[in-house]
Amino acid sequence: MKPKIFLVDDDLLFQTTLAHHLSNTKGYDVVTFSTGEECLKQLDEEPQVIILDYKLDATQPGIINGLTVLRITKRRKPNVHVIVLSGENDAGVVAKLLYNGAFNYVMKGEKAIAQTDDAIEAALKETQLKALWSWE
Repeated sequence: MKPKIFLVDDDLLFQTTLAHHLSNTKGYDVVTFSTGEECLKQLDEEPQVIILDYKLDATQPGIINGLTVLRITKRRKPNVHVIVLSGENDAGVVAKLLYNGAFNYVMKGEKAIAQTDDAIEAALKETQLKALWSWE
């Protein structure tokens, strides 16, 4: 079974490019969302990894930002690995995201796709190891 990856980004060009790469090059089952709300409604589909844009357009009423999506996701599905993407290079933001349960943080830019690949592979390996060593 192919790993299910949720991709949440309101930049449709970036979303399309990354989704195409992840599904066609890496073979993942990728489900895309433009808002955090759409993603949260589908959490019961059990994604292994969520790739989440930190700067979702939260200027419109009723639209939540990436940090809020991260917090809700970790509360509802603590075993889902969330990789946060952003163009923001701010150590305070990174620390806040990691403190709130992000598995990894990837800067958008020319290396974003390769770094996202590495982060996904690490998340999936950790999931496999936890399952292998689970005493439950």
